[in-house]
Amino acid sequence: MPVRTIRFYCDEGVLEPVRSAGGHRRFDGAAVDRLTLVRRLRGLGLGLRPITEVLAGRRSLDDAVAAERTALDRELATLNWRRSVLHAVAEAAPADRAARLELLSAVQDGYSAHEALVRLWRPMTTGPIPPDTARMFLDISVPEPPAHPTTAQVVAYAELVLLAADARLASELKASTLAAHDRIADLGTLHAEVGEACTLAATRLAAGAAPAPGSELDRFVAAHAAALGAEHLSRLTRSTPPAPGRLTHH
Repeated sequence: MPVRTIRFYCDEGVLEPVRSAGGHRRFDGAAVDRLTLVRRLRGLGLGLRPITEVLAGRRSLDDAVAAERTALDRELATLNWRRSVLHAVAEAAPADRAARLELLSAVQDGYSAHEALVRLWRPMTTGPIPPDTARMFLDISVPEPPAHPTTAQVVAYAELVLLAADARLASELKASTLAAHDRIADLGTLHAEVGEACTLAATRLAAGAAPAPGSELDRFVAAHAAALGAEHLSRLTRSTPPAPGRLTHH
């Protein structure tokens, strides 16, 4: 290892030599072992800060390696996103290429696109909503971008980000999603009951069943009726199927 590198590590506090009477740096066997570990960690690509934290005992080696792996995964995902974006621009018809370029250039990568969509939906998780329910809502509303997105997926994500930038849409979404929340005493129970109803409905949906009266709809309606203290609503609407696409969770 070059002498200047060893001096740099001394100046940064990575190595702590003793000084001779003449002012020369002296290193014992432990310092040599420490320097060997630093060189190996640098060979793995770790930066000086995490290496210093490992040496000081503030972070375990496993944690430092895991953090580096996560950073590499993000870097690779960003490169995959950029490659798909370039393909998406190249595949566009000549007449559409300028518009597609404008659309895709507004999204830096999948992570920034995801964060933009989370910002749109996060206000819908305000209020007395259990943390687990809030996280589940965001996970469902804003799925993570794929690690290897197709050209169609990067275009779709960019279009969603463009929609999310519409302040009027954000306002209307919040007003719709949070409708009557101030009248609900226990949002946690409501969300749990609705989740059970959706689980039951998903089973029938996967089997190809068409919308129809049944226990799934009864449970969905009863959950809202109980939450709002409107049992009469449950009795009036029980087993009455809504029009397709009109069953919403307010």
